[in-house]
Amino acid sequence: MRNLYIVIVNALLFFFIVKVVNGVHISDGILAAVIIAALIFGGLMLSVPALLKFFKMNVNVWSKLLLSIVLSFIFFFMIYNGVLGIGSIGRSEISLGLGIGSALVLDSITTLIFASLASGISSAGLDWLAKA
Repeated sequence: MRNLYIVIVNALLFFFIVKVVNGVHISDGILAAVIIAALIFGGLMLSVPALLKFFKMNVNVWSKLLLSIVLSFIFFFMIYNGVLGIGSIGRSEISLGLGIGSALVLDSITTLIFASLASGISSAGLDWLAKA
């Protein structure tokens, strides 16, 4: 039951990252493909502790953070290259929310890195909070 919880929370995190980072574009026409991609992302984040044990690393919040960032980068890189066929990653404008306009314009690679960092940090943080 805990594994299902982790997959669902990380799938919801994927949808959140897609909506917040406006450079990540997911095609709306194929809802089943988007849901499958979110579940794949959740499954990747579920496999983090098992991968750490496989490579005989300590399973703590810092190692989970590092591996979560690497796995989310690989996942978003597959979206960037069109391997999954569900969307693309392009230019992004990040606003500070002050009403001044866009604060930072990111190219597609920087958007990819930002989405990976945000999802990896959020996934490791949510896992840490769930265990606390």
